[in-house]
Formats: sequence, C-alpha cells, structure tokens
Amino acid sequence: DGGVFGQSITDPCLGFEKTEKLIKRTDKILQGDEKQGFFLARVTQIKNSLGDLIVLAEQEVTGNRNVAYDGALSAYKQAYTRISNEELSTDKQVVLDALSFVRRQLEEALKIISAVEEGKKKK
Repeated sequence: DGGVFGQSITDPCLGFEKTEKLIKRTDKILQGDEKQGFFLARVTQIKNSLGDLIVLAEQEVTGNRNVAYDGALSAYKQAYTRISNEELSTDKQVVLDALSFVRRQLEEALKIISAVEEGKKKK
C-alpha cells in the first residue's frame, strides 16, 4: 500500500499536544487555579482525556504493532486507574494526590513519545 512499516496513521493524534494539554490542565488544578465549582468537572475531563489517550496508544501497540508506545500505554492506564479510584473521594487532598500521580505518569508518557518521535526523525 506504499506505507512505511511502523508508521501510524494516528501519529498526529497521539503526539505531544494532547499529553501536554492534559499536563497543563492537571497543573492548573494542582496549583489551585481552578474554582471549586469546576474542580470535579476538570477531573472528569482529565479522566476522559486519559481514556482517549489509552485508545490511541492501544491502536499504536496492537493495531500498528508499534511496541515503542507500550510504555506510554502503561503510563496512561496507571494514571486512568488511579484517577478512577480516587475521583469521587470526599477528601480533596486524596484527589490532588491522585492528580499528582497522573501528572507524573503523563510526563513519563511524554518522554517515551518524544524518544519515539526523535527516532523517527533520525531514520
């Protein structure tokens, strides 16, 4: 079909933009820049965005056999599980701790994606 082995049609969707946007959104919550009324809505948005990133990373790993994204997929899944378990806690600090974990996982995924993208540029 003229395609390049390992090159994904979803690469533009799974790049830096979504992960960076999610990190920034998480940062706003952690820094207290979000109004209390929007707090739960933002947490839900983060959870939904993580779900989208999981789907895209799974397409990379299984559909396109691009195992380089396996680490990013694992990071997204761990973040999603943690926020899902804690999002309805009545203790705001528990939710903030979960969001801190999510941020660390997103940073890890971003490092992995960066390395994959840099490897593509060198080829």
